[in-house]
Amino acid sequence: MTDTTFDFQVSRHPQPFFAAAPIAPFVAVIAQLARQAFVRSADRPASAQRQARAVRALADRYRNTDRGFAADLYVAADRHEEEARSRREGSAANRR
Repeated sequence: MTDTTFDFQVSRHPQPFFAAAPIAPFVAVIAQLARQAFVRSADRPASAQRQARAVRALADRYRNTDRGFAADLYVAADRHEEEARSRREGSAANRR
């Protein structure tokens, strides 16, 4: 005869999963996936504005069902546009 026991604790106030997990790595992964998903197969990638617009359209689809994921997508699109703007301004300054 075998006995099986389970050792677990139940809390009266369980923390939601996302409260304990750091959000920064999740946002970084989403941003990287968004960048990879919207790069053209040609040598020259699509414009940052077009990529950000596509990510925002995806976020719009998730806005009512998963607000947190949609918010992460909006942040990733904004960050992507800002990085592209900084690179553009930096390269323009170097040409002067």
